[in-house]
Amino acid sequence: MFHSLIGIKPTVVSYRGTPQATQDVLAGNVDFLCNQIVNIVEHAKVGSLKAYAVTGETRSAMLPNVPTTTEAGLPDFKLTVWYGLSAPKGTPAPIVAKLNQALSVAMDDPIVVKRFADLGYDVAPPPQRSPAAFEEFMRKEVDLWARVLGSIKPANSP
Repeated sequence: MFHSLIGIKPTVVSYRGTPQATQDVLAGNVDFLCNQIVNIVEHAKVGSLKAYAVTGETRSAMLPNVPTTTEAGLPDFKLTVWYGLSAPKGTPAPIVAKLNQALSVAMDDPIVVKRFADLGYDVAPPPQRSPAAFEEFMRKEVDLWARVLGSIKPANSP
């Protein structure tokens, strides 16, 4: 998505994990990387890595001086890491409601909110926590990534 939005075709380097990719950026072996903020925040704070933008709707409390992609001039590049709780298809509605209610109680716990913030995550506000809201969110994510992946051409194509 990033490459197509800015009109580049970089050499893509695959890594077994984030630590190796980050080390290669720090060493100057790779020019850039898109990563979760929690993985690079300390490097950005001390200046060993330059954080150009965060991909969420708002600036991150972890790096408040780093602009959003919208502020940086790339408004169509918005990505967030998200987690959700799901149950098997056909789970009775009362059980889904009970799970959802318990999850919502946990998401309102200040200790949980702080821990998520320490990891660079925001807790979804109550209106976005219902099963219907999560289903709609997932539908939009599937649509987005279907478009992104559909626009990628194999390396050997013209």
